[in-house]
Amino acid sequence: MGPSWSQLFKCLALTSLQLADNALTTLPAEIGNLGLLSRLELTENPLESLPLELGCCPRLKRDGLSVDNALFETLPSHIKQILATPVSGPSP
Repeated sequence: MGPSWSQLFKCLALTSLQLADNALTTLPAEIGNLGLLSRLELTENPLESLPLELGCCPRLKRDGLSVDNALFETLPSHIKQILATPVSGPSP
């Protein structure tokens, strides 16, 4: 992981990340540090898999994760389930 990645994953208030068309072959596990992330754009990258740590981003849901369906399907079922669960809002 180079200096740009290490600095990026210190931005804990980050809610949206546009990484499309960047020739990324991997996405570091540290993506899971971004607990407020709700939108992640990864299309047009030669990624072969997604890190399991996406499940550590409670606000990131399937509709906010922009990846090819085939890539999404590489995730284990329990991570896909986490990403499919609606974000809990405040109680009325």
